[in-house]
Amino acid sequence: MKDIMSNINLGKNQTLYGQDMFKIYKNLLKELYKPKKTGHDSNYRCIYIDTQTDKEIVIAALKEVKYIKEDANIEILPKEELIKLLIATLPDVKLIIVYNYLEDVTNNRVKLFQRLMRHEVLFIAGFQKMPKKELMDFFNIHEFVNAEFYATQIGNDNIDITYLFYIFITLFMVLIFLRIVSLGTIGDIVSSALWFGLLVFRTFSYIGGRV
Repeated sequence: MKDIMSNINLGKNQTLYGQDMFKIYKNLLKELYKPKKTGHDSNYRCIYIDTQTDKEIVIAALKEVKYIKEDANIEILPKEELIKLLIATLPDVKLIIVYNYLEDVTNNRVKLFQRLMRHEVLFIAGFQKMPKKELMDFFNIHEFVNAEFYATQIGNDNIDITYLFYIFITLFMVLIFLRIVSLGTIGDIVSSALWFGLLVFRTFSYIGGRV
């Protein structure tokens, strides 16, 4: 939370890999709404979004940053009008939006988020796998908070089967070699096969590369 709060104070959007973003949101509320002596801006407001449509996101943001009368049926307003109403409230009240699965956001949602970013709305996004190429520009405008953790986890998830593959190919080549020299004596066959297998394995090891 210390890194997250530091980035908020610097006005940075953030991404986190493999985290419970609702838990992050709940802890963030505790930090944001501490007394002013903590040094954090009490004008911050924060919402968590899950499966809402773009329009529902804007409505939730409006209700958080602007007093809306209970009998005001803002749901009937078009999305564009709602966005303009939200933007008019900013940046007097600073809004933070927390959500998960950045890798699944649509192009339209990216455009909405980028538009809000231009009006100082901050985003804290979780992701469970690295976004596709077309989303990388959007991903890269965020501060990657736990990049070291991501690198560690990805390293653990990638099982290196290189040598298992080499051994399999080596045994296969040995069997072929045994078939070719099957007319020789048993000792010659075994020693030649072992020597040939060692050469094959060393060759693959020298070439290197992961399967």
